[in-house]
Amino acid sequence: MSNLKRVLLYSGGLDSWLIDKIWKPDIKIYIDMGTKYSEIEISKLPPNVTVLSFKKLGRYSLPNDIIPLRNLYLYAIAANYTGFQDVEICLGALNGDRINDKTKNFADKLNELMQYLYEPQQSQPGRRIKISMPFKQYSKREMLDMYIRRGGSYKKAYYSTFSCYNPANGCECLSCKACFRKSIPFIAAGASDEIFTNDQKRRIKKYAETVVKSNIDDYTKDKGKEGVDCLKALKIIESWSIDDSCC
Repeated sequence: MSNLKRVLLYSGGLDSWLIDKIWKPDIKIYIDMGTKYSEIEISKLPPNVTVLSFKKLGRYSLPNDIIPLRNLYLYAIAANYTGFQDVEICLGALNGDRINDKTKNFADKLNELMQYLYEPQQSQPGRRIKISMPFKQYSKREMLDMYIRRGGSYKKAYYSTFSCYNPANGCECLSCKACFRKSIPFIAAGASDEIFTNDQKRRIKKYAETVVKSNIDDYTKDKGKEGVDCLKALKIIESWSIDDSCC
């Protein structure tokens, strides 16, 4: 399909931020589902991101904050928002994502369904929609490398994005799984000293020692390239000599 407007489902996390810089979408959409993270995520969005309010979706969150069918909802909302333009809608799915609605199989099945639903009918004209995961083969580290090769900055990539389960005062805690997964590509790329203060390193190291090593499969098993980068990052974290006299 050619001449399709590119639409990115934008979250404000590292994955969608990097995809934005590399893929160059025409439209960026953040869907406010009314979760406990929505307010802080919205506060950090670039001004050219359209925010659509669907706050009641948050009521379907499970105790682990997962919303079943989340990405199906997001694709459907983006399709409706773009009216009857011909569009390619991209979700920020990368190599380390293993949930079913971030797989190629999901994208293929949804493409088939969208083609069926948007055939010309009495009630509506036809349109072309492509459901896309164009960076599924890449890890966070590879995406970060692509961005850096294009003249990007490690510091800008880290501090322009937000991923945290337990934010405090608008800051990432650096002591949760989301924060650690975000830190992995920067550490594995050798950018630790450029990105983190001693205090940040201390919190990351404590989390790695007390949580990651005891649950290493959560961060490496079936994670593909991200798992490899995690093991590399752990070795680098072990080597950190942190000066307690300065944060």
